[in-house]
Amino acid sequence: MDAADLIRLPDEDLLRLGKKDLIRTLRSLENRNMDLMMEHGKLMRDVNRNLQVHLHEIRSLKEVNQKLQEDNQELRELCCFLDDDRQKDRKVSREWQRFGRYTAGVLWKDLILFQQKLTELETGQEALKAENTELTEILVMLDEERSGARSRSSIDSQSSLSNLNGPVPPRDGGDGSSTSSAGSGGSPDHHQNLLLMKTDPMRRSMDDLRVDRDCEASGGYIRRLENKLKMLEEENKQLMSQAPAWSSSGEPPPTGFCLHLAQKPEAVVHAMKVLEVHEKLDRRSSREYDEDLSDKEKAIVREMCNVVWR
Repeated sequence: MDAADLIRLPDEDLLRLGKKDLIRTLRSLENRNMDLMMEHGKLMRDVNRNLQVHLHEIRSLKEVNQKLQEDNQELRELCCFLDDDRQKDRKVSREWQRFGRYTAGVLWKDLILFQQKLTELETGQEALKAENTELTEILVMLDEERSGARSRSSIDSQSSLSNLNGPVPPRDGGDGSSTSSAGSGGSPDHHQNLLLMKTDPMRRSMDDLRVDRDCEASGGYIRRLENKLKMLEEENKQLMSQAPAWSSSGEPPPTGFCLHLAQKPEAVVHAMKVLEVHEKLDRRSSREYDEDLSDKEKAIVREMCNVVWR
């Protein structure tokens, strides 16, 4: 009988069996139990081995998970930092856009102002060019008058020298020389009228262009004229101081002194006309000339009259 069958037998049947059968059954059951214990030990060892392997895997996975969590945290912090930078960059870009719009507006306004100033300077330059042309015409006229006065003084000196040497026959009108009349183009009255006619538009242009630069230019022009007048006065004083020495010695004066003496009557005429102009300026200063001419412009006209006189 097999051990498995003996196990299934009830207690009454086991009591009927003999001792040998029971001992044999017990031995077989012990052997079987030992086999089962050995198999169970093997299985437990396998299970423990597998458990150790799984534990190592779990530990490694935990370490990997920890590293991944740390990386994830760093990436989150980096994302937050980048998001903050993005917000800051957006704010800075908006501020730069506002600043760019503001600077563009300011530059546009400055450009408009500079264009206006440029147009004003161009108009002022054109007016200065016109005034310079008028002044050059006046200077040319004054030079012509001065050269005409010198030629007339030389003719008068030659006639005075010829009168001292002996009588001179009257000059024929057809010998190529012509006498100057009161209404000729080289007379002082004619030049004075031309001077007054040319100073009127110059006066109006100077009223339109009253700026500091024009005032400085007019002041410099007046100073140059004053220096020139001082030099001419010094030369005149030197000539006048040399005149008594020539008269006491009995020697004939030089040609320059004769020219100066011959120029004296015409200079007196010019001086009278200059005094008339000064009196007109002073007389009208309280009426309409205060509205048209300033003090500097009056000084310029006086200095021009003095230049004409010289």
